[in-house]
Amino acid sequence: MSDATQPRPTTGDDTAAAPADNTEARRRHLCGEVEQILTEAHIGARRAQRRGKLWNATFLFLGFPAAVLAGISGAAGLASAGARVPAAVLALLSAGFSAGSSFLRADARQMANLRRRYAWQNLETRARLVLAHEAYEGVERLHAALVGLLEVRATIPSSALVLAELQPSPPQLAAPAAPPAVGP
Repeated sequence: MSDATQPRPTTGDDTAAAPADNTEARRRHLCGEVEQILTEAHIGARRAQRRGKLWNATFLFLGFPAAVLAGISGAAGLASAGARVPAAVLALLSAGFSAGSSFLRADARQMANLRRRYAWQNLETRARLVLAHEAYEGVERLHAALVGLLEVRATIPSSALVLAELQPSPPQLAAPAAPPAVGP
């Protein structure tokens, strides 16, 4: 048998070291979990910020030309009788931009991503505080803080959920009344 596979004789010092090693291993594992949440929150905040910028640009790209074209088409239509066809084309373009903006709901998507970014940044800040403080307060407090971080993580809505919240609820149909009972 090699030295690695032979059992070592135990002393009083070895039994005291085992729980300390176990506690340290648990602390390292829990800190690793907090660091994973920290990394996920940082990435989530960056993604939400990029998406928010994209939707803001989309909103401006569709909304500003719609407003300008509407004004130009109105002025062209009133200027002379011969400018009615170009005015109508400009009005159709303006309507198309407005319809596209309404269909894409870029403003709502931008706000949803802004809310998600702030939620991810909040989670990231909390994770940093846990690593800075709770990691040194003991394994139980670190575990409780990790559970709290996971609860906060679960409350961060996906963009689909945020957009669903912004939708007006569909009208509810009333259940038909039961027919009157016919007696003998």
